[in-house]
Amino acid sequence: MLTFNYSVINNDESTYILLAIEFLKGKTYLVDMVDTKPIGIVLIFASILKIFGKSIFAIRIATALVVVFTAFMLYQIQVLFCNDRRAGLAAGLIYIFTISLFTFYGQSPNTEHFFIGCTTLSLYLLIRKPMISNYVFGGLAMGIGMIIKPIVIFEGFAFFLITGCFLIHQKNLKPNFILNWIIFGLCAAIPGVLILIYYYSIGHLDDLIFYNYTVSRRYIEAKNIWMSFKLFGDFLLRFSPFVFLFIYAFKQKLINYKLKITLLIWPLFILVGILFSGKFFGHYYIPLLAPLSLGAALVFGNHASIKHRLILWLTNSKIGILLIDLIIIEILLNILIQY
Repeated sequence: MLTFNYSVINNDESTYILLAIEFLKGKTYLVDMVDTKPIGIVLIFASILKIFGKSIFAIRIATALVVVFTAFMLYQIQVLFCNDRRAGLAAGLIYIFTISLFTFYGQSPNTEHFFIGCTTLSLYLLIRKPMISNYVFGGLAMGIGMIIKPIVIFEGFAFFLITGCFLIHQKNLKPNFILNWIIFGLCAAIPGVLILIYYYSIGHLDDLIFYNYTVSRRYIEAKNIWMSFKLFGDFLLRFSPFVFLFIYAFKQKLINYKLKITLLIWPLFILVGILFSGKFFGHYYIPLLAPLSLGAALVFGNHASIKHRLILWLTNSKIGILLIDLIIIEILLNILIQY
C-alpha cells in the first residue's frame, strides 16, 4: 500500500467504510442495511474503525500491515520449502512490490488483501509439521478467509491435494491424513457456522443466504468467460517481469518437488475459484501474486551461477534488453496512470 493520500479509490473501499460505520452504530448487516459484500470484510473494516477511529489513512495502514504479514508468511513458506532465506526475502519483497506499486491492483484495500494473509498462514501451518494443532489453527485461518470471501474454499481444496501429493511422493500416506483434514475442515467451518447461527437466531438466515450467495450468482458478468480470459491475460502482461522469472525458475530446475507441486496446484485452484464465482473483476486475480512471488523469488536465491547467467542474458541479448525496457515502462505507466 504505497498510496495513502487518496480520499477514495473505488466503490468497494467506500462501500466497506459506509457499511462498517453503520454497523458500529448498532445496525445489523443484511437486515438494517443491505449489500452483497461478504460479512467478513465488513467486520474487519468495523474493527479497524472501532480501534483507530473514522480514518481512511488508518484503514490503509492496517491493510499495509496485513500485506507485510502476508509477505512474512511467504518468506516462511519459501524457507520451509527451499531452506533459502535469500529466496524467502525475495518472495516477500516481490509480493509487497507487486501488490503495492501496480495501481489497479494495489491501491485500494479490498477483500483479497486480507484473505491472502489467511490462506498463506494456513499453508504455512500445514507444511510446517503434521501436528493436530497446526491443522486446527490452519483450519481456523482458512475459515476466517472464507467469511471474507467464500471462494477461498478452493484454496483449501488445493492445499488438501498439495499435502496429499507430498505424502504420496514420500510413500507415507496414512489414514491419519484424512483424520487431520477432517479436523481442518471442521475448524474451517467454525467462523461460517457461527455467522449462520447468529442470523438464524435473529430470524434472518434467508437474508444472509440470499444477499451473500443467491444475488451474487446473478451478476450480469456471470457466464462471461471471455472476460475471465481477458483479465487473466491482463494479469500476465501487467506482471510479466515476474511471470518471466517464474517461468525461468522452472526452466532452470530451481524448484524442488514440493514447491513445484505447490506452484502448479495452488494457482490452478485460484483460477477455478474465480471461474466458479461467475464474477470477473481485475482484483479477483490478486491471490495469484502469492504463488507467483514464490516462484519468481527463486532466481534471487542461493544460486550464484544461475543468477549470473540470467544477468548476462538480460544485458547481452536483444530480448533481455527489451524486457528491461518493458519493466521500466510498465512501472512508470502504473505510477502515472491510475489503472
